[in-house]
Amino acid sequence: MLLAEGSRGIFSPLMKWAGHMPEATFYEAGGTRILVLEKDWGGNIPMVQTWAWIWGPGGPTRLDLSDVFHQAIEKVAPGYSGYDTGLDWNTLHGQTWVWKGDYPGKVGVGYIVEAWFQLSDNGLIVKRAEFRDAFGNAPSTVRWPK
Repeated sequence: MLLAEGSRGIFSPLMKWAGHMPEATFYEAGGTRILVLEKDWGGNIPMVQTWAWIWGPGGPTRLDLSDVFHQAIEKVAPGYSGYDTGLDWNTLHGQTWVWKGDYPGKVGVGYIVEAWFQLSDNGLIVKRAEFRDAFGNAPSTVRWPK
């Protein structure tokens, strides 16, 4: 069980885990402390699940990394999907491989979205994003904001 103490003796349950729980780690970005648990499911395809919280005005606020990465993808590559990957919590920066339509298999994934985020009281927001064709004959980059 992972608990956060808001004031002396008053706790908020953040997570209950069955089995071996990943180690909780604190990071700091922009003066805000972030509590992070990450589970790398292994394999050669990035499959990382993240649970993260900041302390907001109303108590603990869960940061939805999967959703905010999807928002970044939509800004530079609408209609694309990406792997769940980790984030560099010190810089709030990360990247994921993306594809359009049905998953083409690992060999068919040749596009990258790189994203930079910032913290707000409500969680993570997209600050900057780039879409790159990593393997095409005419490499190109789409940036947001332009």
